[in-house]
Amino acid sequence: EEKSVEKLNQLRQQINILDRQLIELLSDRMEVAKKIGHVKKEGNVAVLQRSRWQDIMKTMTELGVQQGLSAEFIEKIFKSIHQESIDHQEKILNG
Repeated sequence: EEKSVEKLNQLRQQINILDRQLIELLSDRMEVAKKIGHVKKEGNVAVLQRSRWQDIMKTMTELGVQQGLSAEFIEKIFKSIHQESIDHQEKILNG
C-alpha cells in the first residue's frame, strides 16, 4: 500500500514535469507563429494556408500513430494548436 502511494507520487511528479514542458513548447510554438504572422502581414499573405495545414495534419497524424497515439487524438490536439496560431496571427494582421 505505502509502496504504491510512493510510486504513484513519483509518476505524478514525472507527469507534472512533462506537462510543464508541453506548456513551454506550446508557448515557443506560438512565438514562432507570431513571427510568421508578421511576415505574412509584410507580404500581404493570407493567414490560412490550406495546403500547409493539410501537410501538417498528415505528417503529425502519421508520426503520432507511429508513436502509439490515436489519429483522433493527434487531430484534436493539432486543430486546437492551429486555431491558437491563427488567433495569434490574426491579431497581428488586424492590429
